[in-house]
Amino acid sequence: MTFDDPAVAQARTATDALRELERSGGHLLADPAVRRRWGVDLLEELAQLASALAEAVEVASGSAGPDISDPAFELAEAIRRRRDSLDALDRVTPALPAVGNDEGRGSPGPKHRAHRHLRPVR
Repeated sequence: MTFDDPAVAQARTATDALRELERSGGHLLADPAVRRRWGVDLLEELAQLASALAEAVEVASGSAGPDISDPAFELAEAIRRRRDSLDALDRVTPALPAVGNDEGRGSPGPKHRAHRHLRPVR
């Protein structure tokens, strides 16, 4: 016997999506930068899902308690820590040498010096 309820159907769909992600998630995006951004977004969604799961378990079981809510909170926090560490990789920019001067203009490079020597002498 099956129970046709929208909440049950949505839970089943979410479970199927998570299984598919587990099977093929590593091969979805080849570009590491895009994959990191996608991973950050997905981890945030999964952290929210951990909290929603605790609430759903409490609704389905008819009782609330720390045996579900506390571990769900810890899982959500662990996921967010992982998200933050992945997000930090996105914000790291390589150190480049400083170019320019205090006035915001670059110093004359070799090309400019060469042009200076090509001026007609009077």
